[in-house]
Amino acid sequence: MSTRLKERSTQTVDHLIVNMDTDADDEDLDVTSRENVARAVRARIRLQVPTMVELEDGDVLLDDGRSRISIVLWSTPDPPSSDLPQKQTLERLVCAALRDAHPERARSVAEWLAARPSPPAASPKSYKSFSWSHMAGWSPEHGCDDFFRLVCRTGEPAESKLRERLLALLPASLMTRLFLQPVIDR
Repeated sequence: MSTRLKERSTQTVDHLIVNMDTDADDEDLDVTSRENVARAVRARIRLQVPTMVELEDGDVLLDDGRSRISIVLWSTPDPPSSDLPQKQTLERLVCAALRDAHPERARSVAEWLAARPSPPAASPKSYKSFSWSHMAGWSPEHGCDDFFRLVCRTGEPAESKLRERLLALLPASLMTRLFLQPVIDR
């Protein structure tokens, strides 16, 4: 983010969308903790651009409104479950959409992860086991690099479920500016 902010002097930045995982455990995420993360991001921006203007929707305007910054915090309000990663991340959001579209797959992933003999110790990246298990089990030909694009392709059952979750997560004003359909169809 810091680099993109500095580049404004030589390159036009109309709209910068800062995407972040909250990394909160599923039971720890509430409106206050989400706002604390967004507040910390805005504070970092203010250090670089003291003249920024905060809007009611949480966006930030720079350079007399020529540049806009939106903050997106990936999360899902689903209660703790054995078929979702515990950490509030993009992976959890995608796995929730996959579970909505393919509940039998989510159950299979949860059962496999729970039944692993000598599973690795929990680590800061353990949440990736869920999305990678979905990828390996049902979309191995796409690999990790293409997996998230695959989930967003028109015709993929999880795409409509992910869209529903994004509509609930993101402010309508941001969804309108993102023109979500063209972005997801790539």
